[in-house]
Amino acid sequence: MNRKVFLSFLGTSDYLPVKYRLGNYTSNLTRFIQEALIDLHCTEWDENDCIYIFYTQLSEQLNWNDLVRDNNPSGSGLKSILDRKEIKATINGIRIDEGKDEHEIWNIFNSVFSILKENDEIYFDITHAFRSIPIFASVLLNYSQCVKKTSLKNIQYGAIESLGGIGHLINTNPEDRIAPIIDLTNIIRLQNLTQSAIGFFNYGTIAD
Repeated sequence: MNRKVFLSFLGTSDYLPVKYRLGNYTSNLTRFIQEALIDLHCTEWDENDCIYIFYTQLSEQLNWNDLVRDNNPSGSGLKSILDRKEIKATINGIRIDEGKDEHEIWNIFNSVFSILKENDEIYFDITHAFRSIPIFASVLLNYSQCVKKTSLKNIQYGAIESLGGIGHLINTNPEDRIAPIIDLTNIIRLQNLTQSAIGFFNYGTIAD
């Protein structure tokens, strides 16, 4: 059976608790889109499957590890939250560079690509990805599909900004903060189809 893999990047912001919604699914109130998406996708995964959370040194301190913040009076970081869940999949935290130059961007690319295995089924959260990561996400997915025969199950984004600015949200009842989860999967698949069409027109073959 192919391994299922959840990939996500953790930012540094002092996130407000919100609920996330996709179709008939509405998450519990949470500061972390990762928790909402893992509850949505990963609860039935087994020990063969993996959850990878990538963080910088700063986001590790502020949001992966426990730390009391204005919007987090309990002090629970994402690691503690996930550790308390009944999830069989292996949870991995991986430190990456900040991506402040081309060298660090390639290091990030290699950090993500190196953890992927042959025929992995990828679930990709880019909500708090920073700088160029959303751009090279599609490159990474296409490259891993070619080299490691991975497959994209979904790539999603928690659109908390659709609820308004931080000043508005602070004065809103947390239970009324319901942010949509936007599914970008078909956009990436359209890109794959476009590449296949280009290959056919240029060389008379269709890429896998």
